[in-house]
Amino acid sequence: MLGITPGARPVQEQTPGGGFVVLVVIDGARPSYLTLAGLPQIGALMEQGVVYEQAWVGEMESATPSVHATLGTGTLPSQNGFVRFGWVQPGTREQVDFRTLLAEGKIDPVLQHLPLPSVAARLERLVPGAVALAASGHRNYAVAGLAGGAAKYQLYGQFVGKEYVPRCIQQLGVLSRTTFIITSDHAMMASLPIPGWTETVRTAVQAEHAAVARIDGSTGAIWLQNAAQAKAVAQRLVTMHPPHVNAVFYRSAAGVSYHYVQASPKEWLSTATVGVAL
Repeated sequence: MLGITPGARPVQEQTPGGGFVVLVVIDGARPSYLTLAGLPQIGALMEQGVVYEQAWVGEMESATPSVHATLGTGTLPSQNGFVRFGWVQPGTREQVDFRTLLAEGKIDPVLQHLPLPSVAARLERLVPGAVALAASGHRNYAVAGLAGGAAKYQLYGQFVGKEYVPRCIQQLGVLSRTTFIITSDHAMMASLPIPGWTETVRTAVQAEHAAVARIDGSTGAIWLQNAAQAKAVAQRLVTMHPPHVNAVFYRSAAGVSYHYVQASPKEWLSTATVGVAL
């Protein structure tokens, strides 16, 4: 999943073979989850296939709706505009929610007009008569991104007390011609609640005479009404040095041409490479 490099020349895409592909995305799964219980089918695929232990697309923040859009289209949030479950629009500072956009039918049109064709659109173009299907248990916001605005079918369930049992691929006679890809949209990390951290951020914001457009308590995403004040607020947070904070970063500029600047001292981190990763 690479971003679009300015000036890069397109590569001629080869027509795929006559096989099938099944992409399985395990929501919120860490690598260790695959060994927590007996998973004979996944275990057999790992033993007979290829396992990537350190593969990461480099997408931050990792959240279900935006990562599925990346998986389905090959574009990152900086290109498709879907940041996470909710975000603030850079120009208007309006709060936006992915699920609201989905309910209003505004996801597919955006995915269909991206500069790169989605996986489903590519399949349809290269293999006449091919059918792409995106399905999930109940997460319609995962299906939407994975479908890329082009899948023939988008299926998801609801909690109605009934069990859905899909037809076995082996019964279709295509098992030997099927490639299975098993991945995760994002991992999970152990986290402890930090009481009052949002108040700490608001104190820093007020001290710089700034205003919050959105602040998310679950993940720490912060948007200011005036993005130009991000540096000052970040530096104020550094002087406050909250005990639970390991690093403070701010965006260098609004828009799509930006990078993240580390405002906090390197000594806050165990090694310099941690800062690079963050």
